[in-house]
Amino acid sequence: MNAFVTRSLISRRAFAKRQLLRSGDHYNNEHDNHIPFSIKSRTSLAVKMTAFTVTGFGLPFFLAWHALRNSE
Repeated sequence: MNAFVTRSLISRRAFAKRQLLRSGDHYNNEHDNHIPFSIKSRTSLAVKMTAFTVTGFGLPFFLAWHALRNSE
């Protein structure tokens, strides 16, 4: 039974690797091509990073405030 489980896991891993290699979501290992967004415009990058940070950090506090306000 153990050999069967091991072969099954190995074949699943090999299948997943083949699927990953076939997919078109691969970024070449070139200069400035290692992230899926552009960093050429510093202003645009700063706005996007600020929006991401404020949303991710502030959302739990906003939701807690909203839940406490509605419980009264």
